[in-house]
Order: sequence, then structure tokens, then C-alpha cells
Amino acid sequence: MTDSSTPSRSRYSGRDLSRQEPIELNLPPIDTSGPYPEVALLKRKVSQIAGSVVDEKLKRRRPEHENGHQHNSSINTLEQLKALCRKRNIIIKPTLDKLIHSCPNESQMQLFSKLGIYFSHLNDAVKNTGTITSMLLCGEGTQKTKRQINRFLSTDDCDIKAVALSPVVKSISSICHGYGFPKARDVDALLKLPSLQKDGQLDRKRLSSISSANHGKGVPKIVENY
Repeated sequence: MTDSSTPSRSRYSGRDLSRQEPIELNLPPIDTSGPYPEVALLKRKVSQIAGSVVDEKLKRRRPEHENGHQHNSSINTLEQLKALCRKRNIIIKPTLDKLIHSCPNESQMQLFSKLGIYFSHLNDAVKNTGTITSMLLCGEGTQKTKRQINRFLSTDDCDIKAVALSPVVKSISSICHGYGFPKARDVDALLKLPSLQKDGQLDRKRLSSISSANHGKGVPKIVENY
């Protein structure tokens, strides 16, 4: 039997629990690069969450940036359109005003925007506004001019850019004089015709002769006979 006056001791350790000192556990540090798959998995999850947060922030900012760019590059008035031409050293001919005046008021803002796209991408070799007005203007205020304007307003922006950037836009303008704005695919097909190639490149002299022969007739469907 145990004497009640005898201090209580651990039956396993034989030490006085009331006087037992804390035991320090010297555990090795966790090596996150070592064989601890749980830690590595946790790090990957944290990285994925952080990446998702960054992606979400970028998604929120991107539309705002794009919308801002579109707003800054848009042309809504005749004054802005002429300012763009002056900035690009494009001489403004009187026919530009005649073209604008031929457009119904409710469509003028759209016309400013389309012309802004054209002049923004116009080949640097072109020095005046005549390339576009010669294609669309068939007398100020006439029904034919209004029809050409309506067709131009329905033209895709990418087609307008492609024609404006063409190195032979002057020849295209001559071919389409009073005929309306051409389709980009028709211009591309014309410039790739075998009869217009010389030493693997476009024969500008040959194109010039076709341009004169087809002045005001639109992009020819077949030019092999020229």
C-alpha cells in the first residue's frame, strides 16, 4: 500500500510530476524542397491562388485599357478628321468637304469614323485626301454619291485598313474613280495576278497601264488580255 505522506510519483518514469521540467523537442527544420509532398502541394496551391488573383486583376484592367484606346483613337467630328490629316501631313482637298456635305446628317459621325480609319492607315506615299474622295464622290449631293457613301459605311474596318495600307492605293483609286470603295479581297486578287508579276514582284508599270485602261471601271475581274 502507498503511504499518503509519500509524494506522488509517476509509476512509469519514477519522476516527481509536480517538479517535472518541460522537455524540449529538437525536431529537424522542414525542408520545403525535400521529400515533403504535403508542403510542396500547399506551396503550389498558394501559387495558383496568387496567380488567379493576378489574372483576375489583369482581366478587369484590360477592357478598360482597350476601351480607352478606342475612345482616344476615334474620330467623331470634321475638325478631328482634318486635325488627323494635318498631323499625318495629308493635304486636305476641297473635295473632302463636298463628300461630307453629301452624307446625311445622321450618318456623318459614322463617316468621320470610317474616314479616320482610312487616313490613320493611309500609305505614307499618299499626300492628299483625293484617293478616297475620288472613289466616293460623284458630284456633291448626288444620289450616286450617297449610294457610294452608304456602301463605304457598310465596309468592314479591316478592309478599309487593307486598302489604305496598299502600296498601290493611288492606282486602286484611279481604277475605282467614282466606282466606290473596293473590296480588299478583290484588290488582293488583282495584285496577285500572274500577268502583273515580274521577277517575283508586282510590276508597277504594268499595273499603271491597267489602271489607265480601267479608270473608273472598278477592279477588273480578268486582266490577262492587257
